[in-house]
Amino acid sequence: MSGSNKLSFTWAAGLGLAAMLAAPTQAQYVFDGSKVRVNMSNSLVMLSQQISAAACNAKVGMDATAAREELKAARSDFRLILDGLANGAPALGIPTEETSPRVLRSLASVEEIWAEVDQALETASQSQDGDAMTQVIRLSQEPLLDVTSILASDVLNGYSSPFEMTQRDALSLNFAGRQRMLGYQMSRSICGILGGLEDFGTPETLDEYASLFDISLMALKDGMPEAGVQPPPSNLVESMLTEASTQWSSVKPIVETAVDAGKASEDAASALNNFVSDTKLLMDNTVTLYMLANGDGGDVYKVALEEYARTEVPKWLDQPILIDALRAQNGKHATLTQAEVDELDLIWRAQMKEGGGELVSELVDRPLSDWFRERVDATAGLVVEIFATDNIGLNVGQSNVTGDYWQGDEAKYEQTIKYGQGTVHFSDMELDVENGVYQAQISAPVKDPETEEWIGVMIFSVNVQSLL
Repeated sequence: MSGSNKLSFTWAAGLGLAAMLAAPTQAQYVFDGSKVRVNMSNSLVMLSQQISAAACNAKVGMDATAAREELKAARSDFRLILDGLANGAPALGIPTEETSPRVLRSLASVEEIWAEVDQALETASQSQDGDAMTQVIRLSQEPLLDVTSILASDVLNGYSSPFEMTQRDALSLNFAGRQRMLGYQMSRSICGILGGLEDFGTPETLDEYASLFDISLMALKDGMPEAGVQPPPSNLVESMLTEASTQWSSVKPIVETAVDAGKASEDAASALNNFVSDTKLLMDNTVTLYMLANGDGGDVYKVALEEYARTEVPKWLDQPILIDALRAQNGKHATLTQAEVDELDLIWRAQMKEGGGELVSELVDRPLSDWFRERVDATAGLVVEIFATDNIGLNVGQSNVTGDYWQGDEAKYEQTIKYGQGTVHFSDMELDVENGVYQAQISAPVKDPETEEWIGVMIFSVNVQSLL
């Protein structure tokens, strides 16, 4: 994982699975996924408006292909998160099923409206049905927004605790979630203006959402004590909010022109849509840094990541597709010298500079790599990358193309099977520039179930935002 802006907290370089099973990191705290639940419920609110905006763009033909792909991804994420909040989903960082009667009632209300939205999405995807797409917009714009907002409030109230969810945490989540939601509401409004769909957007609604977005962003950037919002807790948070404010300053006149003229161009809609997408990443990272600025934030993050490694990661390590691939490559590479390994790594790097090549393509197209991509898609953004190495540190499968082919000189290999002999390694948290999110890696050793030998390492890049 390449990145910058490494944050200044670390923990033990490696933890054995057996040790993690024996005792929690903090005796006084049992991880229940509080911040994950709050973050995921807020994500449902945002997704309701993302769906309405993307559906509007698809209906009016505003970059329709991309809009339909966005709908497909948002639909999948909504399903995964809703099911995880109800039934528990260690793959999402939610360790147990919901038990609160109040939250369960709210979940049932969301499920009722979502069933209608989901059916309309299915109809629209199968037949390019314009009426079905209109139904998607109508249902997600208000009914789905209303029930997801109530759910988010109930989850926040039900899972607040002095240890994990402070008032600052709650306000940060709510304001950042508000920014993402308002962004998509602006996007849908300008789409409505562009397509003459007054039920979905007018100059008045665009002006309303833009004004609220402006006020909320300034509250995050400068603080708003009367609303309980403190100034940014660190220079890095301040710089991210300043960047968002700078981007907003360039887009705001475009929005104001559309409001004043009562009409919008495709260029104006495209500029706003791009801004909304970029701002979502900035708000996600801002939430992460707010959480880690809290005195207990880093500890909770460590507990969450270790809990994921304890409960979920072992389920991946004994899969036949992984074991068979490792056995095959270990046999193939059994006689490689270090010089030959170095040469393969150089070839890989050279092909990467050229945009790909035979070595890169062969690895990316393997069945194991396809399986990794499927598993990444099934985590609703929690795991953003998976790859595995053989017993000498050469990649054997990967969901994304990695910068290196050989990992044998890195801690993910050295502290798991070279020196660590079966320990799980946790990296420091870093900003992944390519994906724009804060990540940490879990590197877990893989054992051959027949020989009991360590035959490789499986590496998970985890989106820290999803754990906070």
